[in-house]
Amino acid sequence: MSTLPLHDIVLFVDVVNYQSFTKAAQKHNLTPAAVSKRISALEKLIAIRLLNRSTRKIALTESGEVLYHHCSKIHQDVASAHSAILDLHNTPQGVLTISSPTNFSNIVLAPIVAEFSGLYPNIYVKVELTDIRKVPEIGDFDVAIRSGQLISSNLIARKLTSIHFIYCASPDYLNKYGAPTTPEQLNQHKVIDYNYREEGSIWTFSQKNQQQTQKISPIISANNALFIKFVAINGGGIACLPNFMVMNELKQGQLVSCFDNYDTLEQPIWVIHPYTDRYLPNKVKLFTDFIFTKMSPMT
Repeated sequence: MSTLPLHDIVLFVDVVNYQSFTKAAQKHNLTPAAVSKRISALEKLIAIRLLNRSTRKIALTESGEVLYHHCSKIHQDVASAHSAILDLHNTPQGVLTISSPTNFSNIVLAPIVAEFSGLYPNIYVKVELTDIRKVPEIGDFDVAIRSGQLISSNLIARKLTSIHFIYCASPDYLNKYGAPTTPEQLNQHKVIDYNYREEGSIWTFSQKNQQQTQKISPIISANNALFIKFVAINGGGIACLPNFMVMNELKQGQLVSCFDNYDTLEQPIWVIHPYTDRYLPNKVKLFTDFIFTKMSPMT
């Protein structure tokens, strides 16, 4: 059997990752027609169809899925080797791709990326904001930031910090309906729920090392904490939100914390990357070291 040409394997993985012959062509300084011709030549070489092409999308065949699964790691190793070569130069450079949750990125990550970019102007930082919990596939990112409990994998994960959830409402709401003092009293209140939490419609409280859960029946729910925060500020009810989302509003009096005699849910934030120490690109090391240095505790 003929040996698969590495450059065509890399090109094939890029076509799948980008879901586009045009974008893959731009990366490799080729025309889309040339990319299509090389993928066709690869299919002819192995006598197996890898892609189903249409005017709207590119879909992997079953054989294409198998080849892509096995070759994604090769693609990552080639990218790592390229980064390692670039790292021989004195000036850090290259593309740094970061996948991170939307609200965390807008509030916490944005100033860190801005300062990092000022220090390393030859590193092009590409940030993808997503509220999908799943860690992206190897080859799709250099660094991923995720919250919650991670399913075991072969990725490198370091705990960056922990966030705490704060129960809060507007002063107008509390003046009108009173402040609950026990979790059970939530049944007598309007609850607005940030339903992105892993626990679903359950709020967790701890007191003197005793944990208590309270099922809630929200009158409003959303998968975006910023929306829920503004509903709470406007008197919509009691919300449970990440502390980094509401610290300023609590200081300014737009929101008031509830259940101060209880400890609330804690959730870890992870920095994840697919590289072993041996192949860790300088751009990834610089950024991960930087974010751990700049990250202040979110209390």
